[in-house]
Amino acid sequence: MHDKIMTKSGVTPRKKGKPFMRIKYGSAVVPIYKARTRKHDYYTVAFHMNGRRVRRNFGTLEKAKIEAQMVAKRIQEGLSATNDLTAVQRECYLAAEKMVAPFNMPPVSALDEYARCRQMLGEVPLMAAVQEFLRRTKGVTLGAKVPDLIGEFLASKAQDNLSKSYLDQLAITVRRFAKAFPGEIMAIKSGEVDRWLRSLAGSPGG
Repeated sequence: MHDKIMTKSGVTPRKKGKPFMRIKYGSAVVPIYKARTRKHDYYTVAFHMNGRRVRRNFGTLEKAKIEAQMVAKRIQEGLSATNDLTAVQRECYLAAEKMVAPFNMPPVSALDEYARCRQMLGEVPLMAAVQEFLRRTKGVTLGAKVPDLIGEFLASKAQDNLSKSYLDQLAITVRRFAKAFPGEIMAIKSGEVDRWLRSLAGSPGG
């Protein structure tokens, strides 16, 4: 509801005076004015945008405070031109901002990352890709390199009551594997492992 509607019959005209409340974000301050119809109070958020004064009216103080907070934030960030949003657009923005707040990132960064993921996945749903990734990497430390895992692997096998000769041979083999694949374990492809096995003396096809 705009100011020109509020000046019709039955509405107490807004008098010039001090704001009912001021909302501050950084150095930006947005005032809220209070007026009254015959039955209800209403609140006006006033600010300047693109060289003109803008007033937005709300039926409750809480809604006016939310609007003023968002406008003040946009002004502080130098993005006052983006304040010209519909009510639905503002609600969507606030909802998106709340969703990404735990990750300490602005909504535009989250949307950019989402869009790039969808481009890379094609028709594969993003959630399905994430679930498959989690299934495949369960129990695996991302970024772990093969040489760093050798000691842990051998210590685990030593608990299985295997013969000393077997453990000695296993240690030689896995160290050769680590030398051939010094990078991250998640980056190793099955074809590379197959070629390495075939290159060992005495392996099938070697």
